[in-house]
Amino acid sequence: MPTKRLSGYPSWFYGVLIASMLSVCISGFLLIPTALEFKFFMEVPWRLASSSFTLTVASHILTAWLLLMMVGAMWQLHMRFKWRQRNNHRSGLTLALLLVSLALTGTGLFYLGDETLQQYSSATHTIVGILVAVIMLWHCIHGAKLRKKLKLN
Repeated sequence: MPTKRLSGYPSWFYGVLIASMLSVCISGFLLIPTALEFKFFMEVPWRLASSSFTLTVASHILTAWLLLMMVGAMWQLHMRFKWRQRNNHRSGLTLALLLVSLALTGTGLFYLGDETLQQYSSATHTIVGILVAVIMLWHCIHGAKLRKKLKLN
């Protein structure tokens, strides 16, 4: 069975894109209980141990930067071409804007000194991260349906 490819990109690109997206999502979901406890002072039944937390944060940041670099590479062909075609462009634009929002709020988590601003940044980052996961899934499924429909015509 042939592997999935994005036209104009190396054969490994799509696999690394999906792997980095999954890694960012999984590590982000694992970090939510700790954020709830330390940023919002909520009692949670479970959170990562200190050593696992540090490793998960590092993994989250590194794979997020890899994902952002890959999205930047996708601007060159995939995003510009699909925008002109008007295929799946609304969810694609939404994803691009939300990923920029994640980068900004993620940076805010480290560099905002004010506790209230950090709470806003953390809440926004978490909500937008969940939205990105849902919209990315929809974008991929809808794109596959569009490609299948175009092949049938």
